[in-house]
Amino acid sequence: MSSLTISDKELSGVNHVNDEFGKETGQWSEVLSIFNLTPLKIKVLKTLLEFGNLQNNWDTYGSPPPTKLAIKRALKLVADFLMDDDPMPQIVPVSGGGIQFAWRKQDREVNLDILPDGRMEYVKSLGDNILEVNDNFALDWDKVRSMLAWVQQEQ
Repeated sequence: MSSLTISDKELSGVNHVNDEFGKETGQWSEVLSIFNLTPLKIKVLKTLLEFGNLQNNWDTYGSPPPTKLAIKRALKLVADFLMDDDPMPQIVPVSGGGIQFAWRKQDREVNLDILPDGRMEYVKSLGDNILEVNDNFALDWDKVRSMLAWVQQEQ
C-alpha cells in the first residue's frame, strides 16, 4: 500500500495528533490511498486538518472546534468519495463541533453535515423546497454519486 507524506512545511499551523495518553505524536494517524489525491484534494484535506486548530468559542457562541471524529469522516469523504471532476463543496466548521459540506448550483443544493459524534445527515433542496432529508446517512458510493449528479443537472 502506498502512503501519503505531508511535510512539516505543508502542515505548518496544523496541530499535531495526540495519542491516547495525551502525548503529542507529531504525525497524522490516518492512512489514505494516494492514487486519487489531486493537488486540489490535498489542499482541501489540509483545510480540514486545520479545523482542528480552532479554539473553543471560535464562532463567539461557545462552540468547540470540530471533533477528531468529524474531521476523520470529512477526510474520508474527500479522499474516497469525491472525484476530480466533481464540484468541490464549500466546507465549513459548524457550531457544536461538526463540519458541513455544501454543494450548490443555481436553485439546487445539497448540505451534508458531519456531526461531532461522526453521524452524518443531509438535506437536498430545490429553492425553498426541501426535497429529501436523511438524518442517518452512511457514506455510500452510489448515494454520494447520485446527490452530486443531481446538483449538477441543468435546470
